[in-house]
Amino acid sequence: MLIFILIVKQIISSISLFLIIILSAAYGQNTNPNRTLLSSVVLILDSSYSMRMQTGTETGKHSGENRMQAAVKFLSPLLKGVKGPSEWALVTFGEDTGREDTGKGRDVVLRIPFSSSYGKILNYSKKIEPWGLSSIDSAVAFGINYCSTEGKGEKKAVILISDGISSNTDDFLPSWRSFLKILNDNSVSLYFAGFPLKDNNDLHTSIKDSSEKYSGGLSRLHFYTVTQPAAIAMEINRNREPLAAAGKNKNTADAADIRNTKYTGIKRINPFFLIITFLLLALIFSFLYFALFKKGKTEKIPVGTRTFARLKIIHPSGSKELRRIHKLPAVISSQGDADVLLPESGLKGKRRGTICKIEYFNNTPFIRSNIPLTINGVERKQKKLKEEDLILFGRYRIIFYGTGSENIYKTRRKKPFLACMLNIAGFFVLVLILLLFNIKPLTETVHPEKLKQTKTNTTKIKEKNIPPEKFRYGKVKIYNPADSIKYFKADMVFFHAHPDDESLDFGALMARASRAGKKIVTVLFTDGESGLDQYPARIVNSTYPPHDLKGKNLSAVRAGEAERAMSVLGSAVYIRLGLKNHPYNSVAQILPRQTVLKDWGGEKKLVKKITEIIRGFHPSVIVAPDLHTAAYEHFEHEAAGYIVREAVSRINSMDGKFIKGYIVSVDPLQREVYPGKIRINAMKIDQDLDVPYRIIQRAALKQHITQRDASVIGVEILPDFKYEYYFPEKWKLPVSLENYVKK
Repeated sequence: MLIFILIVKQIISSISLFLIIILSAAYGQNTNPNRTLLSSVVLILDSSYSMRMQTGTETGKHSGENRMQAAVKFLSPLLKGVKGPSEWALVTFGEDTGREDTGKGRDVVLRIPFSSSYGKILNYSKKIEPWGLSSIDSAVAFGINYCSTEGKGEKKAVILISDGISSNTDDFLPSWRSFLKILNDNSVSLYFAGFPLKDNNDLHTSIKDSSEKYSGGLSRLHFYTVTQPAAIAMEINRNREPLAAAGKNKNTADAADIRNTKYTGIKRINPFFLIITFLLLALIFSFLYFALFKKGKTEKIPVGTRTFARLKIIHPSGSKELRRIHKLPAVISSQGDADVLLPESGLKGKRRGTICKIEYFNNTPFIRSNIPLTINGVERKQKKLKEEDLILFGRYRIIFYGTGSENIYKTRRKKPFLACMLNIAGFFVLVLILLLFNIKPLTETVHPEKLKQTKTNTTKIKEKNIPPEKFRYGKVKIYNPADSIKYFKADMVFFHAHPDDESLDFGALMARASRAGKKIVTVLFTDGESGLDQYPARIVNSTYPPHDLKGKNLSAVRAGEAERAMSVLGSAVYIRLGLKNHPYNSVAQILPRQTVLKDWGGEKKLVKKITEIIRGFHPSVIVAPDLHTAAYEHFEHEAAGYIVREAVSRINSMDGKFIKGYIVSVDPLQREVYPGKIRINAMKIDQDLDVPYRIIQRAALKQHITQRDASVIGVEILPDFKYEYYFPEKWKLPVSLENYVKK
């Protein structure tokens, strides 16, 4: 019985070899460079930072997958839905693969030149890690030019898969109208597969009122969503132009034959002869194999490696447990069938269903959660893990001790050398038979390693960086730590810990208030000298030398960045307290509040200084970071919030009737933590500039060149949210915050 099973196994193996050769020959003929391509399609995949956001984040209804995952899911049915011989190319923008070692980023990159194999595109798309800014205009212009000049298909199309937030234009949306002239000048069609962001402008706004001058381009501009891959494929299939071969060849029957013939050259083979020859060879090789088969020795061979993670779990009781998890991704939950089950987490309500995963991606460990977790004191849904990172999971504390890898082995029986050689010889005999009958082996069109740039007269879209002069609202008076402050009656005083915090947390409010005629003062506790200069290799003017800024050099640059940002937002005064900035790159660097206040000169001295500033400017509204909540972000934010609250409390007990409002900022990603929050509309249009206030805020964020949190993450993510949120510690004004900042 065993011999019979082995013989059947060998026959099946031989059949597989035979089919591979036949299909290879057929495929080789079908990929003949002389064949007619029906479609050339360029896929432009947005890999900017905002593609990390979960779909539905802007509405508060999370779908469980981020935008990049939805985009990758969109690709497979699209690629399979386009019929007939086609070639595909992949363009990305936003992704910055060189950032870790050189700091140099690339804007728009041709990842995969035209190829008939869309498997390369699917494989590459699964490895993309979103990072940078959205250069939609540049990417679309590049994609259309590349498709027009390099595409060999009769139908040419560019498909943009993006959330539609463009970081490098004067508006959030791409310049659809600007694309019309490019489309009008060639035969390429542009399809947009987007994510409708309900809090913002409708990404599917009609542009039918465009000039009739570009009516040809308008007919080739189509809007879809990422849930409609089949519809786009159907549109490409339906709109194919007639084959050039059919129009150029005098004999239309020959042109039809080019389209319908599948396997050129295989007609000369007698199929019965092939089948009989194959069966005879399969039987001969099978019996020879087992006649010579002898029981060999067993051997242990490596079959791969597996990655494991080391965790230290501190239970609510205080007991400690070291875990080595061999299965990655590893699921951590308080219920269900999890790899790490933590039943005593104490999570309730929506948080009871918290599920987080520790995964290994591109040789880098990550943690991802469906609900924000406190990681190193910051509420996050995902983070790149480093050793000794602290994760709070309800009442459990999890310390990540890194990852490692180990070999996986399996035991197999050694096979006789002669028998294996006979099988190999049999394979080459089959190949020889096919060659004798003039069937071409598998051929593959190899693209040059370096794509030559092709000159084209097609109009290119210039990237429109926001000029600071356009948004600058006024000159900022700076007071350095030793300067004497000249006080005046202000309407609002904003306090925060570091340069860029004012633009990230208060940007829309400050821009709206200043343009509504409010007099604004901004106080920053530190200059951010212990932070990271996250663009050390940037190519900019002499103000930013091309090396890694640190200490006083970095603080001087960041003070200048903050000044330019405040001139955009409309703050009349910028007060630098110049206090010590403590580094914060891991959980090991978190300091208690008292230590921070001591390094800042002591609590009494600080409260006295802030009290003096508030009473000097006599504002109606004070805005600051929060003191302590589950939305904790940075220990220096907490310390700054504490000092402001103590100063306000002291003034209220003396002559504080002039303070009508005291509000603290709320991270929009953590707004669920604040049930009594208030908000302002950040998408309201400024009448003078005719742009939303988010655009003005974005112009301010881009001034903080050395800070990725502002000039990349803030620029990409904030447009997802229509509102800026605050929590009112005190609000005695007769109008709402929204009405208070109305122009």
